[in-house]
This record gives sequence, C-alpha cells and structure tokens, in this order.
Amino acid sequence: MIDKNLLSILICPTCRENLEAISPYILNCKKCKKQYRVVDGIPIFFDQNSLGDDLALAHEKWEVFYHNFDWEKELKAYNQNNLPYIFKHVEPIRSGSKFMEIGSGASFLCFALASRGIEVIAIDFDIAILQTAKKYFEKYKVKGHFICANVQNLPLATNTIDVSAGIGVIEHTNDITLSLKEIARVTRQGGFTFQTVPVFSLTTLILNQRYGTIPHIPVLKDIFILFHIKFLKAHHMAYGYEESFTRGFLKHSFEDAGFTSVTLGFFDYGQSIMRKVFGKILRPLIRLRPFWDIVFIKAYK
Repeated sequence: MIDKNLLSILICPTCRENLEAISPYILNCKKCKKQYRVVDGIPIFFDQNSLGDDLALAHEKWEVFYHNFDWEKELKAYNQNNLPYIFKHVEPIRSGSKFMEIGSGASFLCFALASRGIEVIAIDFDIAILQTAKKYFEKYKVKGHFICANVQNLPLATNTIDVSAGIGVIEHTNDITLSLKEIARVTRQGGFTFQTVPVFSLTTLILNQRYGTIPHIPVLKDIFILFHIKFLKAHHMAYGYEESFTRGFLKHSFEDAGFTSVTLGFFDYGQSIMRKVFGKILRPLIRLRPFWDIVFIKAYK
C-alpha cells in the first residue's frame, strides 16, 4: 500500500493532475485516466521506452553497476568517504522539511537524513535498487518514500520540496535544462537544491576520459561523442552518458531554470582523481581552477 503522505503530493507526469489509489497496486490519474503500477509500495512512473539514447545508456550502465550490490557494505564506505563532504553544504535541514534525492540509487543520503527525522523522498529510474534500499530502510526502522521516475519529468506537485540534492546526477543527460526546470518547479519558495557536477577542466578533459566524460563545449562535444559512443561503443562510460560543464554555463542554467541565488565552488569530496594519482604532495594542485574535477552548486528559489 502506498503511503498516504506520499500520495498527497504525487501527480500524473503526463497531465500534472492528482492521482488516486484504486488498489494497493494501481494509481489512477483523475483527469487523463492513465494508470501507474505500485510495486512493494513504490509507484512506478518510469518508462524506459520513452528515453533518449543518453538516458537509456545511463540506465543500462547503472543496472550493471547495481548487480550483486552489497548495500550495507557500501553504506559504511559512503558514510566515511562521501557523507561528511555533502553535509558541509546541505546541513542544517529543519525538522519537518521534505527532502528529495534525485538519482538516489541506494539512497544513502536519504537514509542518513531520515535517520535524523527528515521526511525523505528517494527518486531513481532503477526499480531494483529502490526495492533494495526500501528493504534496508525497513530493516533499520527508518522511514522513507521511494519513487521510480525520470528526473526530467517528476511526478511531484509544484512547490512541495524544501531541499533536494543530486550527487553526480544531472550530468548524465545531453540536456540538463529539463532536469533543472523540474527541480525548480517542485522546490518551494525559499527552498534550495544542492548538486555536484563535473566541471570542464584539464582533469575532466584528460584523466576523466576513463569515464567517457564529454565536454559540453561546441565542436569538442561532437568529437568526444564520436570517439566514446560511435567509435568505442561506450566501453569506457562506466556510469553511462556523462558531460562536464563550464562554471558560467552551470550558473546561467540554474538561473534560467528559476533559481534566484546560485553559489558555485570547488567540491572537495576527499577522493579526487588528482589526489589518487599524485598523492598528498601535490594536494594543493587540485584546488587550482584548471584542475578542478567536480563543482558544487547550491541554488535557492
């Protein structure tokens, strides 16, 4: 049975009207009459057949990545290697806030916040990993909502989310504007989103080619797509289609989407590729603009 609190903010992604539960397994749109399945309490709005080549590739790669995924083992690593750096930017979140994690996957960030009493909504296009996450939430008696959906067409009512985050998510499409407009639409006035994204630099241009990172730069983008997708058949694209962006492009994109205050800076997440390659001796190097690999964006509506 789908949670009533979640149902109250769900909408049909086709016509943006309210939904009703006509059984524990079916949601029905009151206007267009389209129906959506509910599996293990998780509403499914994701339609793989509607994806473009970019998101289809990402979906394919992440399905492979999550095969035989050890949730509890990976949670410990995430809490040590990722969470402290994320919490520097997203905390504090007031009690009673609604938090949305896009591309949540194993939903570790949601798990950490839900453990502190925050109402969390985990959104991903892989139903299997959401089912795994939900199982462990229930095992540890942590509450959370789970939705299988495409971030470019969120099934959430407008102005309902206080805080959202996407850790390395919005770059997995060749048009981030659709994702940003949807994130802005569901964000309440005064709310904010926190995103981490690859930035165009010497690091992403050279070293990050092991992930097939494509620079969002005219001409260069076409060349790298030809090389990684047409020639190498996405062999090196471990996480699917991925782009890197200039800081100016990112700032303008968030503003154009509807965010009024946008802060952007170097995201020192403790495991930069530059640090792995060069060690602590050249640690200051990764803080120089030409060598950044990831930036954070904190944007208020």
